[in-house]
Parts: sequence; C-alpha cells; structure tokens
Amino acid sequence: MELARFHRAIHVIHSDISNTEIETKLTRLISSLDQVAASPGNQDYAKVFREQLDDLRSSLNSSSLNDPEDADVAQVIEDLSLEGHVGTGFARRILKAITQNQLAPQAASAELTKLRDEVFGKLRLISSVDSAFTTLQVDYARLDGGEGEMRIAVPFASETHTLEELAKEAREWDKICAAISEAFDPERTPVTVRTVSTGSLLLYLAGTPAFIWGVSKCLKGVNSILGEVIKMRKLYGELVKSNVPREALAPIEQHNAGKAKFDLDALATTIIEEHYKGNDEGRKNELRNSLSMALQRLARKLADGADVRLRLTAPKKPKIAEGVEPTPEQVAQIEAADKVAALEADVRLARVQLEYEGDNQDLIAALPAPQTE
Repeated sequence: MELARFHRAIHVIHSDISNTEIETKLTRLISSLDQVAASPGNQDYAKVFREQLDDLRSSLNSSSLNDPEDADVAQVIEDLSLEGHVGTGFARRILKAITQNQLAPQAASAELTKLRDEVFGKLRLISSVDSAFTTLQVDYARLDGGEGEMRIAVPFASETHTLEELAKEAREWDKICAAISEAFDPERTPVTVRTVSTGSLLLYLAGTPAFIWGVSKCLKGVNSILGEVIKMRKLYGELVKSNVPREALAPIEQHNAGKAKFDLDALATTIIEEHYKGNDEGRKNELRNSLSMALQRLARKLADGADVRLRLTAPKKPKIAEGVEPTPEQVAQIEAADKVAALEADVRLARVQLEYEGDNQDLIAALPAPQTE
C-alpha cells in the first residue's frame, strides 16, 4: 500500500480510538468490577457496573471501524490483525472475559486488566506511528471535494504472471470502465490511474462523481445477479441429491444455463434506457452491447475474486453570511455540492460487496464465455 494511504488509514484508526475513549471507559469498568468484588451484595455498585458495560459495548458496536467505508482502513485492520482490538471484535472479547468469570468478579477484573494492557499496548503503537508520520510530514492521501475514486484489488500472483498478462488485466478493466463512464457521464471524462500499489495488486482509478455512482449501480446489479445464480445452482444441486427425475431437472438446467447472460443483458438495457443522455440511436444500441459485455467482464472479475471499493467526496458549500443573498456563482456551487452529496449517499447505501470464495468455479462456469469486441 502507498505510504500516504497507509498514513491516512492509521490516522482514521487512531482518531476512532481517541474519540471513543474506549481505554478510559474500560478502566472505569474494571474499577466498578473491583467494587462489586469487594461488596458482593451492593446493588448500587452492580447497577453502575451494568450501565458502564452497556455504554462501553454501545461505543464499540457503533465504531466506524466495524465496517469501514474506506477499503484501505479495512485492509490495514486486517493486515495488522486488529479485528479483536477495535469495534465489535473487542466488545466480544470483553464480554467473553466477563461471562467466563461471572461468578468470580475478581478473576473477571484480572482478565479485563490483562486484555486492556494487551489491546492498548498495540493500539498505542498505532497512535505513535500516526503521530510520527504527522511530525515527519509524511504525505496523507486525501480526496478533494467532488472527487471520486475506484479501488480495485486484483487477485494477481506477481510471482507467476507476466507483464503481458498484467497489460491484459488492465485492458479488461479499461473496457469495463469505458462503457460505464459513457453510460453515466455525459461528459465522458476519462477514467485515469491515480495510483498503483503493490503487495497485492491495487489499482486506484480517478473518476467523476457520475462515473463512481454508475459503477456503484453496476456493482449492485451484478452482485444481485451473481447471488441469484449461486442460489439457483445450489437449489439444483439439492434436487439432484434428492434423486429428482432427470426429465424434471432438465427445464431447471436449461434455465440456469442462460440465466446469467439474460439477466446481465437486461441490466445493461435498463441502465442505458435510464441513464444514457445521448441522442444518437445507433450509438445507443452500440453502447448497450458494449455495456452488456462490460457487465459480463465485471461479473467474471468479481467471481474470480476481484474486490471493488468506491469513494466519493462532496465539495464544500460556499460560506454565505446570514442575511446575504448568494451570488449566481454561489447558487451553482451549492447546487453542485448538493448533487454530489446525494450521489455520495447513494454510493454508500449501494455498497454491496459479496464474497464468492468457494463458489468461484461454479459462478465462472455459469457465466457467459469471454467475448471480444
């Protein structure tokens, strides 16, 4: 991962740790538990302990680190094995320490103290790295207002693949992005490479808000289709195991064989009819075919393990003094900011990322064969 992106991810984790005050709340909880242990029959102490536990669990369960919108943050949490140190993962460990020692408050207190020291010993290192990066003025990856970004994690084994295969992978994604961009972005602004990171192959593409929103629509539709394909193939497998007669299975087999292509073609048609703004009917039909092939490519990429994440940032609105009428330019800026903010919210709500591990080969077999334009 690029250092500037690592800096941003570390800072987001550090900020969540600081803002939620989890260490302080856990220390108070341990103190309350010690009071319960010293006075077993004191209902007031028991009540305070329960309230503090509820507050701590609420803070952890509502943490932004549970399901980060920024894929880089999620990757750093996974790479540094922080799943049990933040959010719901940490909440589960706290609750486990208490329930396993519910008849022995002193033992529970000792376990929580040990857990606190382990977790925050590691999290303090995160905070130190963030502070050091800031002091050293390490670059910090930011999206300016109105910018969009598409992050593609490509399942690509660098030790065995060639440059030619890497170029082919890039061309495949270029065709996917080109069709989506033309369908959703009237200006057809080029989708450009912002960063390429190594480790696993990560492609960061810069795109307009309209393009990012379009990709989110396509991802949601394709994931829905892939989910249905898996469901139907599993149902077919259960029927085979149940010794359903072959003649009864034949219509289902025929339906499954063409379902993915039919649904992807239908999705392409719907998208073009709803979002293409051009007046050239000939180009509209060509784009429908191009988009259908792009969606088929996208489906195969997702089935093969590619992970696509999107980010979109709305521009800031101009500051207008109370009682002052905005200028026409400011009105235009406000309208543009509101439009991008609506797209940003839609992208966030449409974020669906299914994992097809274990179903990859079945999915690929059910998808249309790769096509050439």
